Amino acid sequence: MDGEAKERDAMIDEGSLAAILGVSKRTLQNMRCRCEGPPFVKIGALVRYKLEDVQAYIAERRVQTASRPIGAGGLAGRRQVQLSQNRSKKAPHC
Repeated sequence: MDGEAKERDAMIDEGSLAAILGVSKRTLQNMRCRCEGPPFVKIGALVRYKLEDVQAYIAERRVQTASRPIGAGGLAGRRQVQLSQNRSKKAPHC
């Protein structure tokens, strides 16, 4: 097997994926039960993720933000609008 094939077929365990995504192992377990998250391989009781699938999963969720200069009407302006809108809302009754 050449180096490219080994890299393509490389697998990581649940703990490694949890660290990469910044979630707990329990969150990954819940995602699997809901048929969410990257595809996985189950070998007996072991769960493994192909590195190639993990990279594709992350790439599919990449969000491109609109570039807008910070300054007049930028982030500071939007924050002011949010603050004024929040002040005008009444607190919900329990």
